Amino acid sequence: MTGRSTAMQPTDDEHQRFARYLQELADAGSQDEVDLVARVLRDPDTVMAQSAMVRHLDRRAAQLPADASFRLDRGHGHRDRGVGVPRSPPARMDGVEVDRRQ
Repeated sequence: MTGRSTAMQPTDDEHQRFARYLQELADAGSQDEVDLVARVLRDPDTVMAQSAMVRHLDRRAAQLPADASFRLDRGHGHRDRGVGVPRSPPARMDGVEVDRRQ
């Protein structure tokens, strides 16, 4: 057989599906990725499917810029950051306090 089959074969065990999902996720474009994520999460082995998604997200996160301009504030203000809305000091502190309580 030539090419890679994306259909789950009855003889595929979870290790084979896990490896195939990771490869397909790595190869997928942004629009295809959405459909593929939905398909992976519908896998009957939910633990394996979730593990594949966590691994994929870890790999994607490692590719993100690490400079300070990319980092998001924890807590509040994610939406406001992009539109240039200034934040008051108490609003910035709320995020810190939330982190300490968890």
